[in-house]
Amino acid sequence: MAGKHKNIAYDQWLAQVLKRDVYQLFVDDDLTEKTEEQISREYELLMGLQSGHVFIYSRVSPEALAAVRFLESRGFNLIDTNITFDKLTTNHNYIGRNNVRFANLGDQYQVVELARRGTGCNRR
Repeated sequence: MAGKHKNIAYDQWLAQVLKRDVYQLFVDDDLTEKTEEQISREYELLMGLQSGHVFIYSRVSPEALAAVRFLESRGFNLIDTNITFDKLTTNHNYIGRNNVRFANLGDQYQVVELARRGTGCNRR
């Protein structure tokens, strides 16, 4: 159905895992504009997929608010978000005013403890 469209790709690996058709949706300005026209090929394709028994997912930058709003307006739910902190440094053992540095082998115990205390899983 979506075989040759640049914004929709069949995910064969995940389809085998979930035992259903799976598609990845690539959201860009072109897709959002064309799906606003409810007679466009893109609109028809997306509506056709969403009306079927399929799984559709998308990955967008948290900064791409228009893409997030587009997905939410079409019934997608936010499942996960990632935040990455970057700091440019030329010295990999940087210790400054904020005490920031790369982890060393000697930090292994503290890192494991931080991960153990700082993460959780709730499967009710």
